[in-house]
Amino acid sequence: MGLPSISVCVPTRNRADSLRNTLAAMQRQTRPYTELVVGDDASDDETRRVVGSFNDGRIRYVRHDRNIGIYANWNALIELCSGDYVCIYHDHDEYLGTILERSAHLLDQHPDMTFAHTALTAITSTGDVVRVDIQPFAAVMLGADLRRCLAKGLYSPVMAATAMVRRTAYLKVGSYEPARYGLGCDKHMWFRLAQEGTVGYVAEPQANIRVREKGAQSAVFPWEDFFGSLRMRHEEVAELYATNPVVRSAATWRVNREKDFGLLMFSLRALLVDHQEEWSPEDEHVIGYMGLGTRLLYRAARASEPIQWLLKSVALPLHYKRIARRAAAERQRAEAYLAQHNAN
Repeated sequence: MGLPSISVCVPTRNRADSLRNTLAAMQRQTRPYTELVVGDDASDDETRRVVGSFNDGRIRYVRHDRNIGIYANWNALIELCSGDYVCIYHDHDEYLGTILERSAHLLDQHPDMTFAHTALTAITSTGDVVRVDIQPFAAVMLGADLRRCLAKGLYSPVMAATAMVRRTAYLKVGSYEPARYGLGCDKHMWFRLAQEGTVGYVAEPQANIRVREKGAQSAVFPWEDFFGSLRMRHEEVAELYATNPVVRSAATWRVNREKDFGLLMFSLRALLVDHQEEWSPEDEHVIGYMGLGTRLLYRAARASEPIQWLLKSVALPLHYKRIARRAAAERQRAEAYLAQHNAN
């Protein structure tokens, strides 16, 4: 009996050049894929030609006539592929030649494991490493432990671009749900999958993930995605602690406290950085989700030029310095890790 089959799914849109590198990386894998399905989300560049240039009978090209969006493309790819194990790898990230072998080995050895993911390095568009992300996870982790970890914060310690999922687990838990949870809905997918079994982790980076690089101006904050993530966390807390009202109440209080702080910070950013000077209906909509104390603080800042001056002249520079120090420390840790890794 042969090894379980592997389907690599590569969603893409207008990234023909970097897609070429991703497909080439898959052909260098120490454990070959069984099929590779490229889901072209209505690209208008050379994507079709790039895929065809590989002349590999295992590669399928599927093009959507209109832009259906990231997660709809993921869902479509999962339905199209047939492998025992399913990966959704990104068209602009770099993959080591061992990611399929290391991830599949964990699933091979543990039939109750629903998915495996890996450590990673974060790189810039020029390939400079800015962070090494190695989570303090065991190679085999109880699903309940990961579910508690996911419910604690807005951000996921699981990077979707490194995950290999058992196909039967995907079929059991259903599709990604962007309409309900926004752009962070993959976090809820890991929460659901972790309920079905154990989770594997490769503690050595197997991918170089490109970080989102900010422009000169602050991007408009995606309020709906924030509220989707907030809805997700409330539902996760309610599900995790359904039989323990005391713990559920405490966890809900923490979620609401973090929500108030987050809304205050993002609202102040819109005022101070994006120079949103006019009061808009969205302001009333957003502050309606704040607690009373947070709402009063924001209204005071909105109404007072001296407070705004103080925030711009003192608070923002301190905030940016803190971010710069954190980024420098992460870069130093990444350089130390790479130096040690290369020495070995």
